[in-house]
Amino acid sequence: MALPARYGGLGIENPVTMADLENANSVAATAELVKAITEKKTEFVPDQEMDKVTKAAIRKLKQDLYKSLHETIRGQLSESARRNFDLISEKNSSAYLTCLPIQQLNFNLNRQEFQDALSIRYNLPIVGEARHTNCACDELNTVEHALSCKKGGYVALRHNRVRDYIAAELTRVCDGTEIEPSLLPTNGRDLPEGTITEDNARLDISARGFWNTMDKAMFDVRAFNAQAPSNCNQTIPLTYTKHETQKKIAYLHRVREIEG
Repeated sequence: MALPARYGGLGIENPVTMADLENANSVAATAELVKAITEKKTEFVPDQEMDKVTKAAIRKLKQDLYKSLHETIRGQLSESARRNFDLISEKNSSAYLTCLPIQQLNFNLNRQEFQDALSIRYNLPIVGEARHTNCACDELNTVEHALSCKKGGYVALRHNRVRDYIAAELTRVCDGTEIEPSLLPTNGRDLPEGTITEDNARLDISARGFWNTMDKAMFDVRAFNAQAPSNCNQTIPLTYTKHETQKKIAYLHRVREIEG
């Protein structure tokens, strides 16, 4: 919990761990001022270049300590817990913990939402008086199950939230943004094996002017559980690559040859 959010913690510093370092940093940051006071100078003009060097050194010391603590904790975890720790330490995966709780952007969480978010983050049981212990599919409603079960609805909610957010942002800069646009029929066109050829096929988003003026760009979103059995036997970067490749096999050639 004492680590910064980007290292898998909550940013709640432990004064016992940080006291000596913070004291040393304070001494270093105020050394020039202390010298001026002890020498009884009547004027003090701080050396801005020296301040930059000192601040950079302080930041590096803290980052080195955080990295060391991160690796120490990581080495003590089980394989499953270590993978989860790596996931929550990924870039931007902890942004909701450090951003401003702006209501207009739905960044403000109530108590139950915040507790649920932490339960998902640290793979803890989700608790609450009005919670269903079983999923809609009658399986035990654990965090792991909720992230994978398509019948329970949470997978679709996660996917649609990301899709709608991206579409809303594209609307600000692109023309003709659509959600789930129908793809043009293939009319029997010979496409590589694995390509989706059904007439009612759709991608998540289309927008004009993203790459070039009036050109249509197509986007598709995939929400997946990195801890699912089908994903946990490979590294996290390879998991991303696998799902990206699956999407490309299904739609890339159709979009380029039919939509393009």
